Amino acid sequence: MNMRIRNIVIYRILPGVLLGGILYSASIYYEQRQELEEYNLFLETSAAVSETHYLASEAFIQVLDFDLISREVFESKISDIVNDAQKGYDLLFYAELPSLNIKEKELLEIATSSWLRGLEIFESSILTLVDEPNSQKIEENIATSIAELSIGDKAYAEFLSLMELRNEDSYVPYLYKIEYIGVEDSSARFADLLVEKAKDSSAGLFLRRDLSVTGVEFTPKQIAETEEGYFVFNKEPVILNIVITNEGNRTEYDVVLLVLVTNNSLDTVYEKNVKEASLEPGRSKSIQVDPLELEPGVEYEWLIKIEEVENEEEIDDNLYRVKGYVPIDN
Repeated sequence: MNMRIRNIVIYRILPGVLLGGILYSASIYYEQRQELEEYNLFLETSAAVSETHYLASEAFIQVLDFDLISREVFESKISDIVNDAQKGYDLLFYAELPSLNIKEKELLEIATSSWLRGLEIFESSILTLVDEPNSQKIEENIATSIAELSIGDKAYAEFLSLMELRNEDSYVPYLYKIEYIGVEDSSARFADLLVEKAKDSSAGLFLRRDLSVTGVEFTPKQIAETEEGYFVFNKEPVILNIVITNEGNRTEYDVVLLVLVTNNSLDTVYEKNVKEASLEPGRSKSIQVDPLELEPGVEYEWLIKIEEVENEEEIDDNLYRVKGYVPIDN
């Protein structure tokens, strides 16, 4: 009887035990496979992050030579560098690695986060420092940005060391050596030197705002010019063509041009305001004024003026005057 009971128990329980063992083994196998897949994805992602930040760090070193770079180029390049840092951050943090819990991943996360924060603060502060050299707050922001970059450098160096150990036992893709600034113990001194260098580089990064009227031409052209500087026109409508130029080193927005025409009785015969949405450094814009009928024997004066922008260096070239008339016997 006991033998029969034992056989029944074994017969009924054993399949469940076996099934449980199989399921447990399958679960372990699945977890190990998932971890392996995530680790391989981490290696692939790490290589992409490494290449992205290597190129960004090389570009960053170049833009620090303030004396050899214009403000316009600096703004463009530092913006590209920050965008690349954001890309490196996104590559890692949006990778599907929910189960991967290794020190290397933690260190790379610290590096990419610190680099991004440091570069963002640097971008928002460095030109302000040049324009406001006595701002203590901005100097502190620069120091913070350099410290963040150094933390990223140190975390990445530790990451590389651990990956080199793994490379002894398994395949690891090529990972660049990256250094934006250096280790933390030198970051404070680096920040001080950078601040002084930025302040002294007035030729390159120093804000220069300068709009000017660089060309004035009539269509049809004047037929003569008197000794007093008056233009002489035929009796037909004239169109004024004006060229304005941004001779500064920053893009100007909402550039306002005033065109005012008066006669010798000081009556306003024509007035127009033109607004340009933006004008980039070194770029010119041609503006055409409506045709104007000129009465013979009446002297006219055209006043062309660009509205002054804040802290503009040279304002004399914002104004242009020209006088002209149509002879009575024309």
